[in-house]
Amino acid sequence: LTIVSLSLCRRCVVLLAQSGRLAIAGLMLYYGSEYIVYTPSVFDLLLNAVALEIVISVDEILYAAMAPRRIQRMISNAAGVPLSPVRFRGVDVGACATALVVGALLTYFT
Repeated sequence: LTIVSLSLCRRCVVLLAQSGRLAIAGLMLYYGSEYIVYTPSVFDLLLNAVALEIVISVDEILYAAMAPRRIQRMISNAAGVPLSPVRFRGVDVGACATALVVGALLTYFT
């Protein structure tokens, strides 16, 4: 299975779904870190870390258990949509945005 292109409507749906996943991942990162940081004992820390890992990977566990093998094979064999980097005056916008975000985060947390 090869995906050649996506329509604008489908791109918007994918962007919306990925934005939701990013928001959930960010919330899980923040609240999971708070949950782990404020654990009083080593035993509770280990127990909370395992519980957090289960919560994070529950979607993958459900997919592996409930999706038919044929669908899993089809998805794993699907080729990705080729993306060309977005350039502005010869500069890769994605790389610059990543560098700015990482720099801002490093500045904020140090």
